[in-house]
Amino acid sequence: MKKGRNVGTAMDGRQGGKRVMAALLIGGLMVVAALATRASDRDGEQGTPADTQVRRIAAVDALQGHVQLATEQLVQLLVTPEREQRVPIYARIDEENAQADKALADLAALSASPQERAHLSALQDLRARYGELYTASVEEIELNGAKGALAQFWSETRGALMALTQATAHAVDDERARLKALRAGEAVVEREAWMRAGLAALAVLLAAGLGRLLSHHRGAARLQPSVP
Repeated sequence: MKKGRNVGTAMDGRQGGKRVMAALLIGGLMVVAALATRASDRDGEQGTPADTQVRRIAAVDALQGHVQLATEQLVQLLVTPEREQRVPIYARIDEENAQADKALADLAALSASPQERAHLSALQDLRARYGELYTASVEEIELNGAKGALAQFWSETRGALMALTQATAHAVDDERARLKALRAGEAVVEREAWMRAGLAALAVLLAAGLGRLLSHHRGAARLQPSVP
């Protein structure tokens, strides 16, 4: 009878060890899942800095593109003598200028840090200066013809236009370099997070193995015959 009780006790011990191991494994999986879910929820709700940077690049790219298209139309305007032929060109320039202003507004909405606000302010100043001189060129065309407008363009408007074009090109390069650095940093953070999760899961597995080993030893000790 005593032997039967010992065997039953050992079996209970093994069953208990299995339950402990299962509980620890489930706990480890829950830890890993919680870390992954928390990271996913944070990225989904707020977006990562790299996501914001992608939108900033899109805004600066759009600004640069519309400035270039407006420039091409302005050059065409300056060599178009007939008023009727200039009217559709004015419409195209107005559209490109409106889209450039929209791109600047989009960039402003994505500019939070002092450095970003400073870069935005510089672009806005250059854009405003070019807008003033563009209006002056248009007035010169309508009042004195293309010859006077060309003189005004080469003396003033061209410099403002080049400054704006160069600034937008540099802004695109700067924003893309910043995105590259942000993505590299986020990759490091993500690797570290998953490494911590892996270590946590490994610790749980080791604890489960240790628990099973201890349970086995306790069961074996109970099977040993008692000394009379």
